[in-house]
Amino acid sequence: MNMDPLPAAFVQNVVGYFPNGRRWLADLPQCLVALEKRWQLRELRPVASLSFNFVAFATESRHGREVILKVSPDPSVTAAESAWLLHHAGNAVVGVLAASTDAYLMERLSPGLPLDPRSQCEDRQTAREIASLIDRLSRSPPPADHAGLFRAVAQDSSGFADYSRAFGDRGAVDAKLVDAAKTVWSTLVASPSPLCLVHGDLHHGNVLVSARDGTSRPIVTDPHGLIAETEYECAAMLRNRLAWCPNEATLARTVSDRVAILAEILALDPGRIAAWGFAQTVLSACWEALATKGVQDAAVLAAARALRRRLEGLGGLA
Repeated sequence: MNMDPLPAAFVQNVVGYFPNGRRWLADLPQCLVALEKRWQLRELRPVASLSFNFVAFATESRHGREVILKVSPDPSVTAAESAWLLHHAGNAVVGVLAASTDAYLMERLSPGLPLDPRSQCEDRQTAREIASLIDRLSRSPPPADHAGLFRAVAQDSSGFADYSRAFGDRGAVDAKLVDAAKTVWSTLVASPSPLCLVHGDLHHGNVLVSARDGTSRPIVTDPHGLIAETEYECAAMLRNRLAWCPNEATLARTVSDRVAILAEILALDPGRIAAWGFAQTVLSACWEALATKGVQDAAVLAAARALRRRLEGLGGLA
């Protein structure tokens, strides 16, 4: 197949993150040809925002149906993602049409618009929608027949140490903030709430408003498929889609409102939600700094500070 050169940032991510990255990139055209033949696809069109996995729009030759193909350098990624989606098939998640060792095919949602609040009122409404999805999708225990497929997050905190080694106390993320988040993470995993099968990245950008059965409704995409407590699941939406906030005071109120809405709808401890939000937001900032050699989103750091204050205001962790 003829394929345009892959974006430089995507190539850099794959080579830098995956030990087999160079080999995988070299083999990718041949892999795509095989997948096109196996699943009878044509007109593969890579999405504009490739990051760590290859994702492309395609058309099924048999039905003319528009679909999306996802291929990963790490087969465990696509295996966990597709298994999570199949586990929740028919329950407000994108449909999996086919799956193999290192790739899967899913329906293309239309119009597929992410939740994108532009005001305090809209933000509260989208927070309620995401909380309701968490309630539906992130409460059940891990399935016994998928042992080893879904990664546990308890020890998934190496980014703190990696960041400290790379930047010391000279990075964009304050070293004291990193130390505090690492301590909170350790406290949380030492006394976990009941563990569940969770999405792992359930935020506004991974909830697409789409037409299904003649009705416009939110559909969940791009799961990680993790074993964690439900409070962990709340964290991703706390740090995302905050660019609309005109100042840090509004951002802090917004984050606090989100914590309260999640706690109310899910009947969970707001302090534990804020704690996971703080720890995960700082960890995300560390990963971002490592990937971009220090560049950092100011809104993410503001969210981390707001969540730390909210945690302290709620009395910290019991």
